[in-house]
Amino acid sequence: MRGISKSNMRFQKLALLLGVVLFGLKFTAYALTNSIAILTDALEGLVNIMGAAFGVFSLYYATLPKDKNHPYGHGKIEFISSGFEGGLILVAGLAMIVKAFYSFFYPQDLTINALGMGLVFMAGAVNSVMGWSMVKQGEKVNSVQLQAGGKHLLSDGYSTAGLLVGLTIVWLTGMPILDNVLAIILGGLISVTGVKIIRKSIAGVMDEADPQQLEKVAAVLQSKRRKTWVDIHNFKIVRYGAKLHLDAHLTLPWYLSLKESHEEVNKLEAVLDEVFDHTVEASIHTEPCLESSCPICILDNCVERKFPFVKKIPWDGDHIYANEHHQISS
Repeated sequence: MRGISKSNMRFQKLALLLGVVLFGLKFTAYALTNSIAILTDALEGLVNIMGAAFGVFSLYYATLPKDKNHPYGHGKIEFISSGFEGGLILVAGLAMIVKAFYSFFYPQDLTINALGMGLVFMAGAVNSVMGWSMVKQGEKVNSVQLQAGGKHLLSDGYSTAGLLVGLTIVWLTGMPILDNVLAIILGGLISVTGVKIIRKSIAGVMDEADPQQLEKVAAVLQSKRRKTWVDIHNFKIVRYGAKLHLDAHLTLPWYLSLKESHEEVNKLEAVLDEVFDHTVEASIHTEPCLESSCPICILDNCVERKFPFVKKIPWDGDHIYANEHHQISS
């Protein structure tokens, strides 16, 4: 885990360094062209720097060990960091729109040249490559901060591509007013990106359920289901940065010894650990089976069976999430 944390930190520090360099390139391009659209792109680069700087701190803080005040670790700060970055993006996008409307009434001379366009293209290409790399790394290690930062850089790359196309149209048509229109469109797109990142960070802080993740877990449990696992329910997944905490209730035959029940829990935890690539901490509560469990119990040599087996209830996301014993409706 320590090696993963160091790798994440390297990505984030590199994003910070590139943010500073690319901001300089974009601002130079603005000085050469006097394009409001390029200025809006440059301002988002300033947001990149601030977000990356906070990201470096959050990734460091998230790696701190558990303590008395934070029994589940410090990983939640990644959601705060990504929300902060999303807020910066939203403010930058709105500022771009305001600046563009202001330029309608107080226009400035626009000079489009190859050097300025080339600098913008270079910055957009680097942002896209870095953003894609950060998203892939974030998905690999379940880092919310890296995914948020990477998606931000990717959106920056997309907006830069649109900017270059738009400025080319301005150059071909000779209509400088289109520069302001383009800036408003880019500001709107950037604002939407900020809102999405804020929405995801709030969902993480509020421990919002992830249906896709639940379905993924359910599919694996269904495929590796043991006959002694009569039922599983009240399955919850809580994310603490790159670390996941899982809670579940496992129904086992009531006559198993404490040692046997513990072994079954260990086997379930091993399956979950494999699914989440050893980034999970599980808390499994065992419950004894009831007579109402007999019709769905697939244990074929049970000496204590009270009712005949009727059918096997498939485990899907809805089933394992529900906080109730599964049984056949009468």
